[in-house]
Amino acid sequence: FRKNIPPPPEFPQSVWRVFVLAWHQGVADNVNLDLDWLGGLSAKSSNGKQNFDWGDLTVSTRITFFREQEDLPAIGLQNSVKLPNTTYVPTRLGSNQMDFHSHLLLSKQFSNFETCLNVNFSIVGNPEVAGVQDDVYGFDAGVITPLSEDLKFFIELAGFTGYEDHSGKLISRYGIFFSKDFPARVFIGS
Repeated sequence: FRKNIPPPPEFPQSVWRVFVLAWHQGVADNVNLDLDWLGGLSAKSSNGKQNFDWGDLTVSTRITFFREQEDLPAIGLQNSVKLPNTTYVPTRLGSNQMDFHSHLLLSKQFSNFETCLNVNFSIVGNPEVAGVQDDVYGFDAGVITPLSEDLKFFIELAGFTGYEDHSGKLISRYGIFFSKDFPARVFIGS
């Protein structure tokens, strides 16, 4: 996918996230409650202006319907609501709208590789027109492999289509994360 129209100069060209927080709690054997906060967002637009805003909070419920078996992946469903904490005007760092997301989740372990697939449907608010929504379809695919006991490498591809201004995008992300026997993880990546 390739976008031939450059974004307006006031739109962020690079974003740094600091103080990102995630709390994932199992409330039953197959049900999780997840809170994910983007933290502080520091962005630079192509006109050189530096912006800052606080990120959105996403509240999710994840249900595992089938656990992984030798010849079948684990299958689950996640429903999420993104709360409108981040503003659209003037920083363009958030939509200032509440969004709903529904994800079909599949994961399977192959030797030292953990694979994940996410097919999703989202209803997102349009920040430019009050009372208007956009329907977005997407997918994510990822692979995680251990480098050591506490260090893991990941690579992820995410794509989505659905609304005119942001249709047909493919995003890749990779990096390493450090995880010890405490509930915090450190991500380094691009």
